[in-house]
Amino acid sequence: MQQMDALKCAIGYRPYRVENGIHVSTRNWCGYRQEMPFWEDLVVKGYATKRLHRLFNETVYSLSESGIKYLENVLSVKIKIS
Repeated sequence: MQQMDALKCAIGYRPYRVENGIHVSTRNWCGYRQEMPFWEDLVVKGYATKRLHRLFNETVYSLSESGIKYLENVLSVKIKIS
């Protein structure tokens, strides 16, 4: 459940934001001061990517294309990142 919540949080998913079966997001990231094991597992599985944001000294995780497709299947919605 923690991984699913993390994927949804990265794109700001809220059920009430879904219109006509589509969730439009203006972001695709979550930043943390340290590496997070549940995100690291998603990176290994190919559902997420990570990078270091040097200015804020944070590890930033984003959904990969595979992660977006996976989340679309689980939530039964189309996800568009704008």
